[in-house]
Amino acid sequence: MEKKAKRTLVIQQDISDCGVACLLSAIRYFDGNNNLENLRKLSGTDGMGTTLLGLCQSSEKTGIDAEGFEAEIEHLINLKELSILHLTLENDLEHFVLNYGYDSIKKKFLIGDPSKGVEFWDELTLLKLWKSKVLLTLTPNKNFIKTKTENIVKRKWFISLLKDDYNILLSATFLGIVIAGLGLSTALFTQKLVDEIIPKQQISKMISGFGILFILLVAKSGISFLRQLFLLQQTKDFNERINGSFIEKLLHLPKLFFDSRKTGDLISRLNDTMRIQRSVAYLSGTFIIDFLVVVISSVYLFSFHYSIALTALTAIPLMGFIAWKYNDKIITQNTSLMSSYANNESNYIDTIQGINVIKSASKENAYGAKIKGHFTIFQTNSLTLGKTGNRFNLIVEVLATIIIISIMAETAYFTLEKTLKIGEMMAILSIGIGIIPSCTRLMLTNLQIQEAKVAYNRMYEFASIDAEGKSNSLIEKYEWDGKFKKLEIKNLSFRFAGRRQLLTNVSLEVKTGKIVALLGESGCGKSTILQVLQKFYDKEFGYIIINDQFNLDNLPITQWRKTISVVPQEIKIFNCSILENICLSTIETDLKDVFALCEEHGLQDYFNQFPQGLFTRVGEDGLNLSGGQKQILALLRALYSKPQLLLLDEATASLDPKTEGFILNLLIKLKEKMGILLVTHKESTAKIADEVYEVENGIAKNSRSLQVIL
Repeated sequence: MEKKAKRTLVIQQDISDCGVACLLSAIRYFDGNNNLENLRKLSGTDGMGTTLLGLCQSSEKTGIDAEGFEAEIEHLINLKELSILHLTLENDLEHFVLNYGYDSIKKKFLIGDPSKGVEFWDELTLLKLWKSKVLLTLTPNKNFIKTKTENIVKRKWFISLLKDDYNILLSATFLGIVIAGLGLSTALFTQKLVDEIIPKQQISKMISGFGILFILLVAKSGISFLRQLFLLQQTKDFNERINGSFIEKLLHLPKLFFDSRKTGDLISRLNDTMRIQRSVAYLSGTFIIDFLVVVISSVYLFSFHYSIALTALTAIPLMGFIAWKYNDKIITQNTSLMSSYANNESNYIDTIQGINVIKSASKENAYGAKIKGHFTIFQTNSLTLGKTGNRFNLIVEVLATIIIISIMAETAYFTLEKTLKIGEMMAILSIGIGIIPSCTRLMLTNLQIQEAKVAYNRMYEFASIDAEGKSNSLIEKYEWDGKFKKLEIKNLSFRFAGRRQLLTNVSLEVKTGKIVALLGESGCGKSTILQVLQKFYDKEFGYIIINDQFNLDNLPITQWRKTISVVPQEIKIFNCSILENICLSTIETDLKDVFALCEEHGLQDYFNQFPQGLFTRVGEDGLNLSGGQKQILALLRALYSKPQLLLLDEATASLDPKTEGFILNLLIKLKEKMGILLVTHKESTAKIADEVYEVENGIAKNSRSLQVIL
């Protein structure tokens, strides 16, 4: 890019997914891997699409350096880097395309348009649409992960999940070999019986042969039983391990991750573990036996006649070719099916959780139709995949029928020609025909593996995300003793991905022994400040200094969160007793501490009004509690951990005047041993504060400082 091109950082809005589609194409062009859903979240894509700023931010998070420029057509001709161009269509809709470069021979630009595909555009066509002259250059950096590297990491992660099962799987495989060998005993004995024992009237040999065959078949049944026990144990252990690993990883992911995920999607990902286990059990079970049956049976057939053996084995390359042809279609349809299942489950859960609102607005029919719509999409995708699988099965079965008839015809011909004996014919027919179902199942393994592959990739998408605070390399440089004295916010700025700044140069102080109030209208960013202080969101610019010494960015997350407590605006109530909801525990000593806490703050009588006092069960999501009761419970939950800094987000909004007065007086007493930051939109609540800051247009202003005497 020539120097005349002006560097810029603009927020051009696109109302579709074409921006993230361009970025996804660029990632794949650089031999990387990602998915549209993840890029939507990274770029802040919503119903209104994304922005160039959002694409810039999401590019950086995927290991691609992105720079915004305002340029002219001559700059674009000389540009060597891949770039995303911002266009304005004839209907004034914003649009993004991917510019692969200028072809000096054709005198045209190679453009990737998500709505049309890759095609050549001349300068006039491009100039007509590229009115903003804005572009984003893309260059992979050292943090960019290529598909090959990611696949290696994926394999290592999967192997780590299976390492504890090696002994069981090896034992099951060995027993599978034995079972496959014993499976030929009937055919071999039949051949000897017809060709030798009966013609020679070897009665004693026949009796002993039947005895040995009986023992072998019983042994085969016993070994199959033992092998199945091994696999059942492995299934249990693997499911517990992979689910435990998934849940542990999930709970340590950043809060921002959960803000962009639906409950049903998380549940469906957990269910994906069963799909993976089914494939592991299949590969170590049925697949191994079928494979060994094919190998051993082929050796046996070659010992009789190579032509018959080759006819039987043609099933493998032919069915393999069919499986290869259907591979991509099965993967795509499986991915769509799992995604629609997650959306269907999320919508169902969301609807049930909002049943009060739906009934109050008499919208049962509308939401019933919405549920049916999501379920119809899920069933349609299920039908599509089922039809594909059905066509695949039909082709395989027709092919298997042709090969079986060919084997029978060849065997009959060689028997008529006296090349084979009757007993050999019977054995070959038994083994030759029996090998085809094994070949068929081996090729149908593709369906099982592709389902597991999609499920595995969906799980790995979560497993590959860094846990909270993992990227912080400076933690060890500080010796934080956990004693809070002062919090100072300096010039804090914040924005959500791809959006304009919500907070700009916010500065305030909170000290032990002081109550600081943060006033402002709804949506001005007050609650977001508390989210940043909890290290749920990363600020864009600015500093948060603790005790005039420590940068909050460099403090251990767990230890910092033990120092603070929060009363959030939206209070989560678990389906258990009031007692357990306060201490979030069932340990007896913790429960006793709750009684002491209520006595300390004079709340025994308040909770005695409930049917079973503190032991009263509150129902799902606090169904049996009022809004005010939930807020008092949340305050006690916050105080239970003995915080040194208390953050309250509209903590008295649902309280009646009498209870609010009680809580405000309680906060005044509490400030003697902690700092308190009170977020509210009510000036009457802010009267207890020593200092008041007002958030307006993303800036916090110190509006007053006073002494409070109540």
